[in-house]
Amino acid sequence: MELSADGFVKDVRRVAAAFANAGTQSFGNNVNTLMKVAVGQKAKQIRITFTPAEPTAVVYLAEIEVNGAPQTRSRAIAALASGRTGARTPGRWRG
Repeated sequence: MELSADGFVKDVRRVAAAFANAGTQSFGNNVNTLMKVAVGQKAKQIRITFTPAEPTAVVYLAEIEVNGAPQTRSRAIAALASGRTGARTPGRWRG
């Protein structure tokens, strides 16, 4: 797994932590293996590359779920406007 904040142009960071088994889900004859990893870094983009276990095997991917933390500080206000629209009757605008 790699992380980036610039679309992988100059900022390419590998996640050193290994994926850990998080259990399984059974759907009929299929058994899905659930994996998880704690990233612990900020990123705008995530790239996950899969490699088959054997040269003759294929990679089957059903779903990826990415959970992030919300920003801890609010963004600066870039613009603020106030005023009257001139409306005197509800639902009617007069410029």
